[in-house]
Amino acid sequence: DDAANIPTSYPSAIDAPSAPDDVRSAAEWDRDAKTLQNLRDSSQRAQLEPALTKEQTTSAFQELKDKAQAYKLDDPANEIDEDYPPSNIKRRQN
Repeated sequence: DDAANIPTSYPSAIDAPSAPDDVRSAAEWDRDAKTLQNLRDSSQRAQLEPALTKEQTTSAFQELKDKAQAYKLDDPANEIDEDYPPSNIKRRQN
């Protein structure tokens, strides 16, 4: 009963080609590979800045924290939280 509901519009295996007929030729693969290699070779690598030291990171964090606290001074609804981040939180040591 269920087999009668299967559509018959699917191609049969007999109609399938013995080998794929939509594959690029070796010359097309070579041309595209060389194009990608040229693109890779012509690109400029990004120059990275050196990483900050622990002291520089701590200093930058303190500066940003001070800026945030100064911003909070303008809002009378907020009090300055001197213990932010809380010192009682265990942090992972690198």
